[in-house]
Amino acid sequence: MKVSQEYSDLELRAIKEDLIGEARIRLASAKKNKAAKIAPVSLRESEKLLKEADRFISAHRYESEKMRQKSFAALFQIKRLEQVMAQTTKIDTLSAEDIVLWVENHLHQATLKLQAPDQRDQSWEMQAQNIYQAITALQKNNQQLEKKIEEDRELFKVLMEKK
Repeated sequence: MKVSQEYSDLELRAIKEDLIGEARIRLASAKKNKAAKIAPVSLRESEKLLKEADRFISAHRYESEKMRQKSFAALFQIKRLEQVMAQTTKIDTLSAEDIVLWVENHLHQATLKLQAPDQRDQSWEMQAQNIYQAITALQKNNQQLEKKIEEDRELFKVLMEKK
C-alpha cells in the first residue's frame, strides 16, 4: 500500500511540475520583484488562478484537457502580471503629461491603421469607442466579402460544369 501511495504522490508531483511548474517559478520571481507593492490586484488574481489550477489537478489528475485549461489560464495571468509590473514601473518614471501622450499615441496609431480621421481632440473613451466601431464595420465588410467570394466560387463551379 505504501509503495502505491508513493507512486501516486510522485505521479501527482510530476503532473503538477509539467502543468504549473513554470507558473510557480514565474510567480515566485514576480513576488521577489515586489509584485505585492507594484501590482497587488494582478498578483492576487495570479495567486488565485494558480491555486485553482493546483487544487483542480490534485482532485482531477486524469482530466487532462481541463487541467491544461486551468494551468494555461494561471500562466497567462502570471505573464500578464509581469507585463502589468513592467508597465507600472515604466509609468512610475513618467510625468502625468507623458503618460497621457503615451496612451494617446497608442490610440492614434490604431486610428491611423484604420485609416480613420485624427481623434486626439476626443476623450480616450470616445477614441476607443470609435476604434471599436471601425473594427466592427471592417469585420462586417470582411464577412460580406467572404460570403461574396464563396457565392462566386459556387457560380464558377456551376459555369464550369456546364462547359
